[in-house]
Amino acid sequence: MKSHDKEANLTTLQYRLYTNRAGYTEIDRIMRLCGQAHNDMIRRYHYLQDKGVSPTKIRRVLNEDNTYLKNHNQEWSDLARPILTGIQFRTERAFKREEEVEEAGAPKTKSPHQFQTLEINEPSKNHLKRRESDTKNPKGEVHIKGLPHLWFDADDRLDFATQPRVIRITRQGRILTLCLVVEAKPTPLPPAPHTIAGIDPGVKNRLTVVNEKGEYYTIPPLDNSPTEEKKKELQRTIQRCQDQALHDDRAYTALHWDKKRGKYRCRFHWYGRPSKKYLDARAQLQNCERKRQVRQSQHEHRFTTEIVRNHQTIAIEDTKLVNITKSAKGTAKNPGKNVKAKSGLNRSIREQRLGAIRDKLEYKASWYGREFIRVPAAYTSQTCPSCKFTSPENRPSRDYFQCQSCRTNGPADAIAGTNILKNGQKALQEKEINTPSPRSPTKSRPGAKPPAKATSQKLARARGLSPSGRKQQDKKGSLTQLEMLLLAEISPPKAGN
Repeated sequence: MKSHDKEANLTTLQYRLYTNRAGYTEIDRIMRLCGQAHNDMIRRYHYLQDKGVSPTKIRRVLNEDNTYLKNHNQEWSDLARPILTGIQFRTERAFKREEEVEEAGAPKTKSPHQFQTLEINEPSKNHLKRRESDTKNPKGEVHIKGLPHLWFDADDRLDFATQPRVIRITRQGRILTLCLVVEAKPTPLPPAPHTIAGIDPGVKNRLTVVNEKGEYYTIPPLDNSPTEEKKKELQRTIQRCQDQALHDDRAYTALHWDKKRGKYRCRFHWYGRPSKKYLDARAQLQNCERKRQVRQSQHEHRFTTEIVRNHQTIAIEDTKLVNITKSAKGTAKNPGKNVKAKSGLNRSIREQRLGAIRDKLEYKASWYGREFIRVPAAYTSQTCPSCKFTSPENRPSRDYFQCQSCRTNGPADAIAGTNILKNGQKALQEKEINTPSPRSPTKSRPGAKPPAKATSQKLARARGLSPSGRKQQDKKGSLTQLEMLLLAEISPPKAGN
């Protein structure tokens, strides 16, 4: 499996990683240890940030904490230092994203059992090797201090002579995945058959793509009904195991305060080790969810690559997902309406993964040399593309559009995609107009005089100032184009003055 990084010269190679039975247990222990360190770094960063410490000093403090942890903790002394450095880099990246992206919230701590990724930036040459004994089926090995013996099936895409930029080890259930970020050259694409595409994200259809000829096609959501039925069956099995454990006094329930929901929630706890049937059902449920996510990601890669290959310019609606997925619950004084219906709509919008689709289109467009434009989402589904009449009454139903002024009608998603396409064309024209053209250097003739230098008094008069510095006419402090022309005609001062 291959996916592209956002930088134009990097690509990510993914391989299935293998180890022995004791290695899986050791990986689980290291992941929990890294999760605890990650939570400690987040709390430390929040504390220093509230004290007004700069990010540079915070980085220095985290480096000192990691050095102390490495020298005085027996568990961390047996692990490689780049593992701690990768956790620190991940923490700093989360806080940096909070400042740059409006939709991203403050980083929060979570259970150490949910930590799933080990990341090593700038690995050394000894971290990744090729097993020389296997010539027909080449295998690669990962050698990192403290980690168990790990190997994977290599292929022709990976060159062991060039060291990767980043090594990531991801755990999903009982499956380990190795991600290697390596340098690569982008594949040049032929000219696209269409000049521009307007893309309207939706709920019933994931995307509606309209080209400059008015032709459109829709991308329906992926059918996950077999996966959902299996998940429901496994959830019923887990619930039966919990009920039987409560009946046999092998487990108990306790109330915990949920800060996010603002109320107490009942949680299930085992007294000892859970039953084998319960653990098997949980593992199957995690594996089922992982497969659903992989199928979803592969489906997104297929249609986004097709869109980028077939269109030179891509204009997509810049939808603020945080705003449209807000809850309608309201407050105790002003309770909301249709809360359950809005909750179901928010769930459907999140399942479409519109943010992931937009990110894939953006970095693939930059990878293949296409133009990517974000169009404001205001009134794109209520505006007539023919007469520009805007009204909510133009949408008599969810799937149909009919202009109340010129009677233009059609599918609502196709009309919205047409408006996005036209707005993208306008934004592209404005970008071309505002882009300064490169000027050729002017050659001076031999024996020509140097350009004239204006005196302070003449410069002040040209800018509307008196020689004393007071304003006469214009209140602007910068030179206009007319003033520059006047200054060019001023003769240079004499040598005796």
